[in-house]
Amino acid sequence: MERWIFGTLITLSLAAPAALFTFDASRLNERSVPMLDHTQNAQASEGPVAEARAEGYLQAARTLLRSGDPDDHARACRLIAQAERSTQENALAELQARCQQD
Repeated sequence: MERWIFGTLITLSLAAPAALFTFDASRLNERSVPMLDHTQNAQASEGPVAEARAEGYLQAARTLLRSGDPDDHARACRLIAQAERSTQENALAELQARCQQD
């Protein structure tokens, strides 16, 4: 039963931050904006999504580490690695956006 509860919490903690940033109503009326601006807007919005995703991974890892179970510890290590990759992807996207602006 505890594993089901932890699994549900982990799933929700990973999905909730990303869901907050998936719909951007301000883009509904941007049809007249050139395509380059859409590309830059998409890259600019990747930052908050990646940060929220990384935070979700870390929160899930903290929860798993508290359990003391070796299997949960291994899962937590994988989540921490995923958070690191998400953060690195965010930094790369920021650099690419800056290069396109120059």
